[in-house]
Amino acid sequence: MEHRNTLAYGLLLLSWNACPVLIQAQQWVPVSGNAGGMTSCQTLSADTCQAAAFGGRLYVTHNGGASFDSVQTIFITEWFNDIHFPTAQVGYACGGSHYGYHTSIIAKTEDGGTTWFPLTYDTLPWYTLNSIRFFNADVGLVSGNVGTFYRTEDGGNTFIPVNLPLLGYNMVTDIYFDGDVAYICTRATKYEAGDHQDDDYYHILKSTDMGANWTVMYSDTVLNRTLTTDRGINGIRFLGDVGMACGYNGLLLLTADGGTTWTESTIAGDSTTLWTLEMATDQIAYITTGFAYAGGYRNTLRTNDGGQTWTTLPEKFISMSIKDGVGYAIDDTYHLFKNAQVLNGITEEDIPVISVFPNPSNGKVHVRLPHVLASGILTLFAPNGRACLEVPFRHADQLSFDPGDLAAGTYVIEVRGKDADPVYRNRVVLQ
Repeated sequence: MEHRNTLAYGLLLLSWNACPVLIQAQQWVPVSGNAGGMTSCQTLSADTCQAAAFGGRLYVTHNGGASFDSVQTIFITEWFNDIHFPTAQVGYACGGSHYGYHTSIIAKTEDGGTTWFPLTYDTLPWYTLNSIRFFNADVGLVSGNVGTFYRTEDGGNTFIPVNLPLLGYNMVTDIYFDGDVAYICTRATKYEAGDHQDDDYYHILKSTDMGANWTVMYSDTVLNRTLTTDRGINGIRFLGDVGMACGYNGLLLLTADGGTTWTESTIAGDSTTLWTLEMATDQIAYITTGFAYAGGYRNTLRTNDGGQTWTTLPEKFISMSIKDGVGYAIDDTYHLFKNAQVLNGITEEDIPVISVFPNPSNGKVHVRLPHVLASGILTLFAPNGRACLEVPFRHADQLSFDPGDLAAGTYVIEVRGKDADPVYRNRVVLQ
């Protein structure tokens, strides 16, 4: 089926839900209960955001940032660099010393961020931990800044090194999960005979067994690099088969086939590093930028067309997290911001309670639920109202289905849980 990737489709999708009025997209604004020192955040819902901060502090707000319900200090001299909640109740945060003490820290909560406890402290061979992601409450991955990469299957009680199919010294710079599929990007510097040889190696890898085994999707090498030829990959995101990666010298990589092939381009010049990446949909994404060697953040970029063109925002964000059209972000003054209208000016009330991607789709469709449902069934209704596909599930917050040879058209997705769970619906265009 022909691929159509136009603004007209976006306007058509908006017209489905009682023809909501399009308004100018709301700016990113500081939350009213702001507290300083934040370094990383995760959006759990329109009102709930978890954040990590300097001085071993962890925050949670349940009222959209009007106030913070819990502020807890776990460590004194260490920073938290990343935070991740695989469920609404269980969360993890990682970091380490930024004062030369070479410590590593991980904290865990089992009550939605109200209370945290140290999971490990300076017991793993890393200087500091930069990225942490968990598939579920027990299985997760964490990476550090000296080229080590670890996995746990018991909720962080023990960590086992992951052997990547790569040669030499490799540092995992970002970890991302899309359902039960994991992606990482790495950078490596080659050392031979004790001498530093400036050959840099960059990779994107994929795992389909919860991080136990990895295959290389993309690789690049820069021989005898200089300040203007450095090519590191810093961030990666996927929504179904649509993926993006970004790095040094404005490097931008795009894929529409699950990473089988990549299109390479640049956004900015040699002085610009693309640091972090966040995708709201397969068309809307944000990238934070900075100077590669002088340090400091420059601005934030946004695309509405899948990475083909980008506009510059005034905010200088260092961390962003978007879910169901609501975003929280932290700027370079380490304060929290919110935008309830990320999806091209849709008001918060118009955002579907479940997200569908890619949409339109010419292949596999993914459905993200607002929370984990114990059990239920997904039903796909044809344009004539006939149920044409049913997918039962258990304990899931993301579902996928293959429409097979169904005719092109607009279909309704309905998800019904058990007992008191509400019925969730959205539409998808099959091409």
